[in-house]
Amino acid sequence: MTWLTVDDLKSRLQIPCDDPSQDAQLQASVDYAIALVEEYCKRNFEEQQQTENFYPVEFTVYLKNWPLTTVDEVWIDGVEQTDPTYHIDPIRGVVYFDVGLNNWSDKNQMRLVYTAGYSVIPTVLKNATLDIAAARFYTADDDPSLGSVKQERIEGSVTVSYGTPTGSSEGSGYGGAIGAHIGILNQFRSEHTQGAW
Repeated sequence: MTWLTVDDLKSRLQIPCDDPSQDAQLQASVDYAIALVEEYCKRNFEEQQQTENFYPVEFTVYLKNWPLTTVDEVWIDGVEQTDPTYHIDPIRGVVYFDVGLNNWSDKNQMRLVYTAGYSVIPTVLKNATLDIAAARFYTADDDPSLGSVKQERIEGSVTVSYGTPTGSSEGSGYGGAIGAHIGILNQFRSEHTQGAW
């Protein structure tokens, strides 16, 4: 199941749900937006089991995906730890291990299997992704170097739209497609890369 659907985008664009005439282009726009947002944020968002490998320098491990639901397995150098003791910060996706893991040293490889992600995607994240999908839908046939569409409402009922060129500083590396949503997406971005491989 995906966390953003064609029906979500139809609702945003005020396209009747029973009109299938543009479903292929709508689905492509949804797929594009989800992939772009997850790539930018360096993570996925739906709750699921994950596996990460680390060479942690301390007994604190910062996970790529959060919120953290459970730590399911802990392995050190290929040996499953049968009764590791730890506590977690579920919101930040941090696992704090107590000293005393079997055969532990700072040279050991640790593998964590855990369950993390959102069972319900935050509204602000879903809305930002819908905006990106809508912009993609409206510009899909345009020159890809135009990036995303921005809109300004001018006094009265006139709306002016224009593109953000690829390579602009806004949404750097993403063709401006996420530029207007950088502040929102940065709240969900995974920056936990220390000690991971």
